[in-house]
Amino acid sequence: MALDADVLGLALYNARGHFNNRTMDDLLGEYETANGIFLAVCKADAQAIIDHFTTHAVIPGTGLTAPDGPVTGETTIT
Repeated sequence: MALDADVLGLALYNARGHFNNRTMDDLLGEYETANGIFLAVCKADAQAIIDHFTTHAVIPGTGLTAPDGPVTGETTIT
């Protein structure tokens, strides 16, 4: 499957869900500072993006070369 904005958008939405409908006091209790909360949100977004790439990215092998000749087919990022 190719990269997809709908799938990635849902993954980001879900990653941010942990922070929704919580009070600032709850979040500060868990992350200590506003910057800590912001960093946690950014890390959740980054993990969702990394997971999306490793799950859905497909790289064509056509045009690449190896020592014994041209590469064909495709590979996935892991």
